[in-house]
Amino acid sequence: MRRMMLGGLALLAGALGCEERHLRGVVGIPGGDGSATVQVLVVDDPAGAEPVVSGGARPTIAIRFSTELLRTGLSAGVPDTGTLVAQAGIGLTGDLVTTTDSVPAASYETIRLTLTEATLALAGVPPVDLLEGAPSLSITRDVTRVVDDGELITIRVDLNSDAWLVPNPIVGTQPEFLFTGTTDFLTAIEISLP
Repeated sequence: MRRMMLGGLALLAGALGCEERHLRGVVGIPGGDGSATVQVLVVDDPAGAEPVVSGGARPTIAIRFSTELLRTGLSAGVPDTGTLVAQAGIGLTGDLVTTTDSVPAASYETIRLTLTEATLALAGVPPVDLLEGAPSLSITRDVTRVVDDGELITIRVDLNSDAWLVPNPIVGTQPEFLFTGTTDFLTAIEISLP
């Protein structure tokens, strides 16, 4: 009887060990356990932004979003639930969105940005919906990045306003800039993982 109990415990321990290895395989952590902390920087690169004649009329962009780091068999969301919020002034350094989110240490191939809200504030006119009524829109960009255990990584989102926000051809009227459309906005966004 005692041998049967010990044999049963050994089988149970073996099964649990296999289950643990299986779970690690699903999560996709290569070479053992580990995770990295993630933060997001939303900017409108000053080098590429439209010049703003009047400081009081500086356009701002507010976005609600989430990001995912992807590779075959693994999707790591940032944040894991909900959305992040950021606001960037045209041509300014941007808004660091700090999170306590972590992602598995792994080699990643793609970043996906999902926007659930994107609004442009211009002086003298109502806010402009940069998603033109869509409940959410996603874009993906290729990356090649190994994320190490314990690393602090920054996902950089550059809005590149010069590609979708152009000066109003009628000088001296409001708004100072005109939005060229959602397709231009989404195409221009640069996402990187330096």
